[in-house]
Amino acid sequence: MHHNFEAVEKPPLRGSPTMRFLRSNALTLATIAGVVLGTALGFILRASKESWSARERMYVGFIGEIFLSMLKSLIIPLIISCLVSAICSLDLSLSRKVAFRAIAYYLTTTFASVVLGIIVVVTIQPGVGKTIESTDESTTTYNSRNTTTTDTLLDLIRNMFPPNLIEATMYQHRTKLVEVNNSDPDDLYTFAIGSEVTQTTNIMGLVVASAAIGIALGQMGDQTRTMSNFFNDLLAMMMKITSWVITLSPVGIMFLVCSEILKIKNLATVLSGLGLYFMTVLVGLFIQGFIVLPILYFALTKRNPFTYIKCLGTAIVTAFGTASSTATLPITIRCLEEKLGIDP
Repeated sequence: MHHNFEAVEKPPLRGSPTMRFLRSNALTLATIAGVVLGTALGFILRASKESWSARERMYVGFIGEIFLSMLKSLIIPLIISCLVSAICSLDLSLSRKVAFRAIAYYLTTTFASVVLGIIVVVTIQPGVGKTIESTDESTTTYNSRNTTTTDTLLDLIRNMFPPNLIEATMYQHRTKLVEVNNSDPDDLYTFAIGSEVTQTTNIMGLVVASAAIGIALGQMGDQTRTMSNFFNDLLAMMMKITSWVITLSPVGIMFLVCSEILKIKNLATVLSGLGLYFMTVLVGLFIQGFIVLPILYFALTKRNPFTYIKCLGTAIVTAFGTASSTATLPITIRCLEEKLGIDP
């Protein structure tokens, strides 16, 4: 069963090539304009006043904060409905093939990004001879947590099978190692094993649960047709709401970028201290995003990868403006289905 959320085929765009391009990419261009305007507005506001208080910055970024909250509120119902409706419509043999290829692709690209990151950092060495002091009063202080590679992997597997699905929408568990009297400070494996709850959505648990529900619905067929239709209708509804929220992205991103610029206490000091690091990150992302992944895409599909990238322009710009891949997920799904015509 193939889900088609665009019941009426859109008529071809008419006019000159330039006008067709502008109309088909209006949202992407508006989002880019939002980033540029937000940057310009941020520097103008910085120049107009010597310092901005936390409350004033909160006022500036309030609209962007609301936009980000709306995007994040779509994630759970969108992921659940998308996975369940897609899996229950697949043939089980095809599901296994898709799952195997997805895992293989993920492992390959992750390995490539890790190797690339090591090569770029060793080559450029952005931290050599640098002593960075905090110049931003909003900078978060991250306390190191005692953990081992084994515990991290086991926590990943534990979170794939949450004991409470409602709790998984808000929290996830992780191992916490505590030093006791008889433990060796240099050996984390001698620490007492405890656990703690973090207020982060357990996406892995929801994905596994949604996949199980989708497989069950697919096997039961007509017996659970009503439930299958419910998830299909929920997905269509969430995609419609997503389209409403996306239209607000240029304005929301503009205020997000503007407020972030106002948070920087001393821009010159930050750029001088982090400039090389910033360049290193950009070089790594550019090579991975515009060389490694396009080559892999072309090798597997024999299609132009840059046409694919162009259709994801809105998602890429939104990810840059919001600094949140999670919040960008609804926009990515919409681009994949509507602009690239990928089956849900």
